[in-house]
Amino acid sequence: PCPSGTYGSTSGNGTNASVSTLGDGKPAVNATVNSPRGLYLDNVNKILYFADGGNNRIRAINLGTGIVTTVVGGGSTTSDGSSGLNSGLLTSLSLSTPYGVYVQNGLIYWVEQGNNKVRIGDPLADVVHTLTNVPRSSGTNAVGSQSYLGFSYALTSTASPRVAVDAAGNVYIVEASTNRIRKVTPDGVLHEWAGTGTSGFIGDTTAAVSARLNAPQEMAFDSKGNAYIADTGNNRIRMVDTNGIITTVVGRGSQITTCSVAASAAGTCTVDKSNYVGDGGPPANCLLSAPQGVAVDSLNNLIIADTGHQAIRY
Repeated sequence: PCPSGTYGSTSGNGTNASVSTLGDGKPAVNATVNSPRGLYLDNVNKILYFADGGNNRIRAINLGTGIVTTVVGGGSTTSDGSSGLNSGLLTSLSLSTPYGVYVQNGLIYWVEQGNNKVRIGDPLADVVHTLTNVPRSSGTNAVGSQSYLGFSYALTSTASPRVAVDAAGNVYIVEASTNRIRKVTPDGVLHEWAGTGTSGFIGDTTAAVSARLNAPQEMAFDSKGNAYIADTGNNRIRMVDTNGIITTVVGRGSQITTCSVAASAAGTCTVDKSNYVGDGGPPANCLLSAPQGVAVDSLNNLIIADTGHQAIRY
């Protein structure tokens, strides 16, 4: 189900970045990233965009040269303009924990968790637009509702939604806090699509709408119309085929942890970020650590933001 069949690292050396060691203008494999979260692959121009959340930047890897650069953000966390239109260099813009990233018609869209907003950057005009929050209200969250459309859908500090669009123009809203994904069709109607709203891991090989997800963060489509979900809390990448059936395609569902036990306490465990189990082997044996981003290239290979391991894998 994962066409490449093997795993390696294309960006990130497993170490959190400081501003002075980002590695912009150099090979991506030697660069440092800080909690990469959202991915978008421009298959036409061969550019991989990702939200470098901890560094408050949107960055891009030229897949022809392998060089990484910053395309949005100067590293500051101060909000630039709460609404409307702002001018100035996109690379000096202040962001606040960018999550999802999406590119369409030359515009760069991203979600900022810290500002609870969706923003749109126009590289040619060197301006940024901000879409303001549309608050939830009674009755607007139900199936069949026409209240929310596109990127302004129910953006709240707890939802941190991501957005994807399929070839038919359907908009998918990935809601980590509600453990589900919903679809807005071109006629403006909201539909349940994947997840029951209860966190967990059940439902593989059944209808996605009846399955359980655990804090899903992002999704992407391949050329055949299959959708891939970064099921973050389950440490898996799951696929929903064109018939609406969900399966796991990458990940064993567990993380390697390092534990210490004190005499007066039960002990604590932390993720072992030094070990990417599964590189060079079958995707089903790969060990992911809270993956928060997924993209698909022109050959239908998957690219994954393996957030807990501070790396991007393919």
